Amino acid sequence: MTDSEICHRIYKQQSTSDCTPMPFMMGMLCSFLWFQYAILKPDMVVVTLNVIGFTLQTTFLFWFYLYTKPKGQLNVHIGALLLLIVSFHTWLFYGVADTDSAMRTAGYLAIVASIAFFASPLTLLARVLQTRSSQYLPLPLILSSFTVGVLWTLYGLLKQDTFITIPNVLASLITACQLILICIFPRKPLCDTQRLV
Repeated sequence: MTDSEICHRIYKQQSTSDCTPMPFMMGMLCSFLWFQYAILKPDMVVVTLNVIGFTLQTTFLFWFYLYTKPKGQLNVHIGALLLLIVSFHTWLFYGVADTDSAMRTAGYLAIVASIAFFASPLTLLARVLQTRSSQYLPLPLILSSFTVGVLWTLYGLLKQDTFITIPNVLASLITACQLILICIFPRKPLCDTQRLV
């Protein structure tokens, strides 16, 4: 629920000026792709959790949208995301020859999207090393991503599902590295103009 913290900050500031919609949009895309995979597999646990995840991410993105001014660029990003989602759905259910191939394709797409989502805080690595401060790394997001990665790894191992296991092992390792950076470099307070999401 780290996204709810972002929404709370947006509400307090009545602005999205220091935030980006990308965590919400990537969360929607990941949830959608895992939902597609689980429908094709089928795995009702993964279906249920990703319906919840998609609903939450959509709600957070709507909240972000309400406080964004001007909305032009955000409209383009949301339109591109929706086009991507519709394209993936259409391709998986109508363009792939059989259910097994569609399931594997959805699994591979979900793996790529999940790794990109979990690794996204690493884009701040240069700034962390330059300033020798981990303040730029979103600790609640990284900690929750680590926990989720470990739990999904265990689930994937129990179900003997490599599509679930592989990205979550990688997510656990990536977020563990981020947590190590937070331990190595002390968190120094930032002035308001330097805050990042």
